[in-house]
Amino acid sequence: MEGAGFTDIEVDLAPDLISFSDTRLLETYLQTVVLGSHLHGIDKTQRAVIVNLVAARLPRRELDYVRLRIKARKRADADY
Repeated sequence: MEGAGFTDIEVDLAPDLISFSDTRLLETYLQTVVLGSHLHGIDKTQRAVIVNLVAARLPRRELDYVRLRIKARKRADADY
């Protein structure tokens, strides 16, 4: 980031837990956020089956992951 003209760079990892009130919301999140790139090119019916199977294997309607957080300032003299 320094090479791209940023200063005051702060990077950390933040544990994050997201819970879903119902299975439909969980499956929508799985399909669009978690599995989206893996489902590309698969027909709609098969995508739904895969997402349903993944959701069914989760012990609870929640996902636990780590979020990468980055804060930085652009240098005033940066050419970008």
